[in-house]
Amino acid sequence: MNQPTPNRSSQDHNSTCSELLGMAEHELAAFFGAVAELFGSEQAELSAEEWLDEFMATKTLPAATCDWRLITYKASRGLATRIARQLRSRSVGNPNRLVKEQYVCVFS
Repeated sequence: MNQPTPNRSSQDHNSTCSELLGMAEHELAAFFGAVAELFGSEQAELSAEEWLDEFMATKTLPAATCDWRLITYKASRGLATRIARQLRSRSVGNPNRLVKEQYVCVFS
């Protein structure tokens, strides 16, 4: 009589999915936390939505940390655009004020 054996490929698949999910959670949480600390919870929520949009736009599941960082980099462009717009709107009528504002650098 044949004994049922565990489906190893299914177990491997589940393990890989769990690892990828953990990497995604870690990357998004780190990005959210950094944005919240530097720019507040409203910007963090907007940035998290952009991060999820970038993730959904990927054609394959990222398998390495650098792939997840690329998603974060792309999402940070939206943050940089919003912050730049805010700085420009604050400096209207006083172009020198922009120089006095805090500058934002995003490194990948």
